[in-house]
Amino acid sequence: MLKIDRGVNTLFLRQGLIIDELDKVNHIRMGMEFPERGFHTLLETQFVTQDDYVVTWAWVTGGLGDGIKYTVAVATRDDGDTKAGWVQGHKDYVFVRPVPTKFINAIRYLTPEQLYLIGQISGFDSAGHHKDGWYSRGLFAARLALPDCLCADDEPNQPEVWRIKEGVFILFPDDTYRLMTFADYFWLRNCWDRPDFRQGDLLFYKADMRLPRIENMVNEGETIRVDRHVITARTIRLDQATKTLYLFGKVRVEHPEHGVLDMPDGVYTYSLLPGTSRPFQGGID
Repeated sequence: MLKIDRGVNTLFLRQGLIIDELDKVNHIRMGMEFPERGFHTLLETQFVTQDDYVVTWAWVTGGLGDGIKYTVAVATRDDGDTKAGWVQGHKDYVFVRPVPTKFINAIRYLTPEQLYLIGQISGFDSAGHHKDGWYSRGLFAARLALPDCLCADDEPNQPEVWRIKEGVFILFPDDTYRLMTFADYFWLRNCWDRPDFRQGDLLFYKADMRLPRIENMVNEGETIRVDRHVITARTIRLDQATKTLYLFGKVRVEHPEHGVLDMPDGVYTYSLLPGTSRPFQGGID
């Protein structure tokens, strides 16, 4: 079982009495809300704290549009000390308070899935520090669905998609990555097409050979740079009407980390994923 560098009191917080009283006076809902159709997802993990508590931690989700979320946790130690608590939302802390029996019964028959600690993602240590010099402030991570636009037919291995505290972390098979906002993730998941080729965060699509404005395109030369990707083609042209770059012929894409991608003779367009490949490093992409 993994051990973290946090003590139990940084995870199980005591809410002040004055907060409880203010909640009552202002008629703020203090109890749990239960979705009409029940909870549907239970993510859970176990770990050991710095002060030797065995903690079981869970994120529970239900409701229309996954709008009802709770974090619940229990900590036990060999000397018999036990703590339990919950908080609304998916958090890396809970408030110490009893968990209602109704809630326990509501999640009793859910099939649990894995909730991960940040250190279980390649490149992060148990404290959330990434090998490239930045860090996540969150303790937990959850696997997200792989959008179709991140799958390429020519790849035997596909990326991993993680929810971390700072956003959506996409880990590519070559151990490079992209960090983006949740809004960008949902946008590309719902709106972007599956690419024909992909080199890390750069996606390539076969273009319609019957381009209506082919005569009016402006030649941009044979080589261009997109971030750190160097693209070489027989001809590279810009459609000024749509601001789209078209790559003609056999295309080669070189990158210091991703290596070389060769694409067969054709016409291609490309899109760079939103987000950054160099988080929190002075805006360098």
